[in-house]
Amino acid sequence: AAPHWIGRRNPLGVAAIVAVLGLAGFMFLDGWASWAAAVVAGLSSSVELILLVSIPAKIAIGKGVTRLSAGTTLIGYAIAFVLPLGGGWIAEETGQIEMALMPALLFSILMIPALGRTRKYVCASLVASETEC
Repeated sequence: AAPHWIGRRNPLGVAAIVAVLGLAGFMFLDGWASWAAAVVAGLSSSVELILLVSIPAKIAIGKGVTRLSAGTTLIGYAIAFVLPLGGGWIAEETGQIEMALMPALLFSILMIPALGRTRKYVCASLVASETEC
């Protein structure tokens, strides 16, 4: 009973771009605009996480779902550990607290093109031919 847009590239791309814009707004705006940008970044990041967690079930079969989920979780949490660590170091060295979010912003901008080239992901099936999910 999943919506038809689960597993598609466009909603994930829109959520990623909105999250990047929200993070940039939070970093570079002042006052209420900064807080509003933080809300936008948080909401779109939540949507993006939901979409990313749903992808393994759409493109893998059987034990492949758990393996793909485990791999994406491992990579995601490793990145979620390293980027803030680097950001804290940069903020400490420069004396500018805003710089703590710079590695996350740069990484997010660099990863947007990695969303794929097709409009929809394709199932990895156990048979010779691939079928659309």
